[in-house]
Amino acid sequence: MIKYSIICFVLSFICVQSLWAQDIYHEGINYYLNAARQTAEVIAGDSPYVGSVTIPDSVVVGANTYYVISIGDEAFYDCSELKSVKIGKRVKTIGSSSFQNCTALKEIIIPDSVLSIGGYAFRHCEKLQKVSFGKNLRTIGVYAFTECENLMKVEIPDSVSQIRDYAFSYCSNLLEVSIGKGIKKIAKGTFCKCSELESVKLPEGLKTIEEDAFLRCGSLGTIDIPSSVSAIGDRAFMLCSFLSNIGLHEGLETIGEEAFYWIGRVKKLVLPNSVTSIGPSIFSESTLEEVAFGEGLKTIPTNAFRGCNSLRAVYFSEGLTTIDSYAFSHCGALQSLAFPESIRTIGQSAFSMCWELKEVVIPDGLTEIGESAFSACYSMKSLTLNNTLEKIGSGAFSFCESLSEIVLPSSLREIGEYAFMTCTKLERILLNEELQLIGKSALAECRALKSLTIPQGVETIPYELCRECESMENIDIPNSVTVIEDRAFYDCKSLLSVDIPEAVRVIKSFTFGNCSSLKEVSLPEELSRISSYAFSGCVSLDSLNIPETIVSISDGAFWGCSNLTSIVFPDGMWDIGQSAFSNCSALQEISLGSGLSSIYYYTFGNCQSLKEVYCYATKVPYCDQNAFQDVPIASVVLHVPESALTLYQDTAPWKNFGKIVSIESEDPDHISIIAEEFKEQQMYMSDGRMINTFHKGLTIVKMSDGTVRKTILNK
Repeated sequence: MIKYSIICFVLSFICVQSLWAQDIYHEGINYYLNAARQTAEVIAGDSPYVGSVTIPDSVVVGANTYYVISIGDEAFYDCSELKSVKIGKRVKTIGSSSFQNCTALKEIIIPDSVLSIGGYAFRHCEKLQKVSFGKNLRTIGVYAFTECENLMKVEIPDSVSQIRDYAFSYCSNLLEVSIGKGIKKIAKGTFCKCSELESVKLPEGLKTIEEDAFLRCGSLGTIDIPSSVSAIGDRAFMLCSFLSNIGLHEGLETIGEEAFYWIGRVKKLVLPNSVTSIGPSIFSESTLEEVAFGEGLKTIPTNAFRGCNSLRAVYFSEGLTTIDSYAFSHCGALQSLAFPESIRTIGQSAFSMCWELKEVVIPDGLTEIGESAFSACYSMKSLTLNNTLEKIGSGAFSFCESLSEIVLPSSLREIGEYAFMTCTKLERILLNEELQLIGKSALAECRALKSLTIPQGVETIPYELCRECESMENIDIPNSVTVIEDRAFYDCKSLLSVDIPEAVRVIKSFTFGNCSSLKEVSLPEELSRISSYAFSGCVSLDSLNIPETIVSISDGAFWGCSNLTSIVFPDGMWDIGQSAFSNCSALQEISLGSGLSSIYYYTFGNCQSLKEVYCYATKVPYCDQNAFQDVPIASVVLHVPESALTLYQDTAPWKNFGKIVSIESEDPDHISIIAEEFKEQQMYMSDGRMINTFHKGLTIVKMSDGTVRKTILNK
C-alpha cells in the first residue's frame, strides 16, 4: 500500500511539472518556460541559430506572458553563422558557453538587466570586436571572452565585483582595458597573452593581482599599481617585453615568483618600504639598470635579478639579511656593491658572472660566503673580507682573474674547494694561522702566485691545491701536515725546492709532477711510499735521497727526471714500479738494495747514460724483460754479491748486462790508499750530499788534485 502511494505521488508530481515547465519554439527561438514563475530561458534548438536574433523581453503563449530572464548554457553554442544578437532588457543571466564559437558574431550589447555572464560564454568569438557591458553587471565567468581575437577595447563597469580566471585571455588584438572600482582582485590569467594590450587602468581599491594576470602582454608599456594593492602574484607581468615603466607604491607587501620576469624596457626600480617579500626570478632577464630596495625586505630570493645584463647599480637597505643563490648572477654591467651591516648570508653564485664588478667589501657579521658567490667576476681587483668570516664556500672567488692580493681574516677556519681557482693574476695570498681546512683545487691555476705559506693548523694539503701555479717558487709546509693529496703541486713549473714534513708517510700520485724547476727535495725519514708519477717531469732534479723506510716506488714516479745522475735505493725497498725512472737520460749509476724483489716493465727504460748498476740482493729479484729497454746494457757493468754471481749470470734479463762482477771482488783497501795518497778530499753520497765518512754503497770522492774516485762499501 505504501509503495503504491509513493508511485502515485511521483506520477502526480511529474504531471504537475509538465504543466509548470515546457520547451517551446516561438518566433525562431527555443525557450524553456517556467509556468510557476512565468519566466522563460533561451535554449538551444535542434538546428543552430543563423543571421540576426532578437531576444524579446517576454513571450506570450496562449493567455500567458513569460518574461525572458536568462540565456541558457550552450544556447547559441557553435552557431558559426550567427551574426548579431539583441538581448532583451529583462535578461539577468547569460549561461556558460552560451555563445561559444559564434565565430561570425561582431558585436554584443549586454543590457543593464544582466547580472552575470557565465564561464566560456563568448569563448572563441573570433570576430567579436566590441562588447558593451550593462551598468548592473556583477560577475564575468572563467574564460568568458577568451580567444576573442578581434576584441579591441574592454571597459569593466564599477558594478562588476568579480572577473574570474582567464576571462579575457588570448584576446590577441585587445588594445585597451579599463577596470571599474568594484574589482578587488585581478584573477588568475585574466588578460594572459593579450599580446597587443597597450593600456591598462587599474582601480584604486584593488587589493590583489593574481598569478599570470598579464602574462605575455608584450605591448604593455606602462603599468601603475594602485597603492591599495598588497600582493602581486606569480608571473603576473612575466614577459611583458615592452614594459618601460612600473609604478609600485607604499602598501604593496608581496611580489610573487617571476612576476616581472623578462620585462623589456624598465630602467629603474624602487621597491617600497612596505614590501616584505619578493619571489624567485622576480626581475630576472630584465633590462633594469638601477634597483633600490626598501627597508622592509629581509631576503632577496633565488634568481631574483639573474641575467639583468644592464644592471649597473644596486642599493641595499639596512635590514637586509640574506641574498640567496644566483640572485644577481650574470649581471654583467654591475660595477660596485655596498652591503649593509645587517647582511648575514650571501648564497650560492649570488654574484657569479658579474664581469664588471671591480670591488667587494664584506661587512662584519657575515660568517660564510656561499659556493661560487663571486665566481667569474673577471674585473674584481679589490677584495676586503670581514673579521667575522669563518668559511669561504666552494668556488667563491674562482675565475676572478684580476685579483692580485688577498688577505684572509683571523676568524677564517675553512676555505672551500676551488675557492680561488684560476685567479690568474693573484700574486699574494696570506693564509691566517687559525685556518684549519683547505678544499681541493682552492688555489689551482693561480698562475701568478709566487709563494705560499701553509698555516700550522692545517693537517691535509688537498687534491690539486696549487695545480698549475706556474710562477710559484717557494712553498712552506708546516710540520702539522700529515697528508699531501694527489696533484697538490702538479705543474708548478717555477718551484725550486720543497721540504716535506716528517709526519708525511706517502707522496701521492702526481704531487710534484711536471715541476720542471724543482732542484731539491727533502723527503721525510719515515716515508714509506712514493706513488705513481709523483715527481714525473721534474727535469731539474739532480739529487735524490731515498729514506731507509721506503718500501715501494710506484709507476712513473720519477719518469723524465732527466738531470738525475745516480740513485741509491734502501735495503728495505722491495718494489719499483713500471717506468718509475724511465727517460732519466742523465742517470749513470743505480744502487739497488738487498731487499729488492721486483722491477717491472720499463722501470729504467731509455736511461741511455746508464753505466753501472749495483744490486745487493742475494736472491735474484724478478726483473721484467723490458725493465731496461732502450738502455745499452751491453756496455753497462752489473755489480752483484759474490754468493749470487752465478745466479745473475744465468737469469734474464740480468745476464744481458755487458759485464757482471762481484761487489766483493773490488779492492776494499783502496779507501785507506786514497787517504794516504791524498790528504785533502771531499766525499759525497750518490745523491750529491756531502758526508764526513764512507758509507755503505757508492761514495764519490773528489780528490785534492781535482780527480774523482768512486768507492763501494758493502758492509
